[in-house]
Amino acid sequence: MKGIIQNVVDIEQTETNDTTEKCVICGRDTPYKISTPINQREFYLEGSGQICLHCHYKSYGKNRELYE
Repeated sequence: MKGIIQNVVDIEQTETNDTTEKCVICGRDTPYKISTPINQREFYLEGSGQICLHCHYKSYGKNRELYE
């Protein structure tokens, strides 16, 4: 029985790690998997979560030089 439960847990973790992160504002898929570290993402808001390119530009404008 323990082997079956472990297989279910492994499947759930794989699905979670491969799941695409959703934008916390509009709910769209972002190009990042949940398993991608936040320091390797663009438009991640600490304390809020991942936002998509569209919502970032809508909220902050298109001037990327401000963030580099």
